Amino acid sequence: MYINRIRKAIAAQRITQEELCRRVGCSRDAIVDGISADTACKLEFMLGDDLFAGIDIHVGESEMSKARSKMEAGFCSAEAKAWAQKFPVAELRRLNRIPAQCSNKDGSLVKALLKFFNVATIEGWKTYYANIQDSVNPQAYSAWLRLGELQVSRPAAEIAIEKEAILENMKFLRRNALGLRNALRKAAISSISDCDVQVVQVPAFLTAPAPLSASYWVGKRPVIQIPAGPMTDVRLLQGLFHQLYHIMYGKRSLCLQLGLQLSQQPSAGIAGTAGGSANSISGDTLKCSAAEQFAERHMLTEAEECEIICCGHFAEKRCIDYFAGLFHVRPSIIVDRLQQQKKLSSRTLLNSYKVAV
Repeated sequence: MYINRIRKAIAAQRITQEELCRRVGCSRDAIVDGISADTACKLEFMLGDDLFAGIDIHVGESEMSKARSKMEAGFCSAEAKAWAQKFPVAELRRLNRIPAQCSNKDGSLVKALLKFFNVATIEGWKTYYANIQDSVNPQAYSAWLRLGELQVSRPAAEIAIEKEAILENMKFLRRNALGLRNALRKAAISSISDCDVQVVQVPAFLTAPAPLSASYWVGKRPVIQIPAGPMTDVRLLQGLFHQLYHIMYGKRSLCLQLGLQLSQQPSAGIAGTAGGSANSISGDTLKCSAAEQFAERHMLTEAEECEIICCGHFAEKRCIDYFAGLFHVRPSIIVDRLQQQKKLSSRTLLNSYKVAV
């Protein structure tokens, strides 16, 4: 009977069974094959205190009482407090995402953060955001991602990913990028949204370097998340195209694309790109490498790049202007690619082509 109660609770939140297990931090068998007092307490914390009210889950009240006391003690542990201190707490309070009066002394801050993430334990948080645990500040990045998740409604039905439509819209952005100028961000978000891929914008936290982009699934809906602040036009397109590859060809998992400032800090789970312009954190580093190559090809093909380099005058403004018009791409894309190939200095005056959008 308790299984039906859990099914109704997750159906109301439109959470899948697999997602529930990740958020609780346990296996499916731990829920289905005879629930323990510890697991029952975690489910109550996440799905509501009245989850098991009026039904027998074959766990004694004394066991439940001990499990609840153990869980409360865990909120006040030194490990939990150290975990909570690394979050951008002041910003989350300002955004009214956690109560202003919660404190790290009595464990209320830990509880508030777990509620904010809709997870039952710190282990559940680590499992749900496993792909970013090797980043500089997983707490800041997970909070940034969670703020994006909360902007997205969970669809009841499956959303079909029309790959051809996405590829056509990418071609549209490529062909019209030169004329869009400062309107590029608005046009890119609109064209991608037309393909049933939701794009959300969230300001980055100051406690960690701003990411370029991220992609994930909220229930059955694909989502791309980008920082709300201005970025260069080439970085915007690179980030969006990278994540579209993951949505079209990857698994339904999280990918966080980080910026240049992290490229000197490789670690497990972080894949450096071929051009060295960004790092991506994903469950599949090969997919991230392929996604970066995919993004680069759709901004400037290898043949176009070779033609520019063979010209020999690529350090001159007139050359950049000529090829931007010939290939109908933003000049910043050409400058950025030449810098990746070490043909141009990172301090070149041609950086003026990189427009903030």
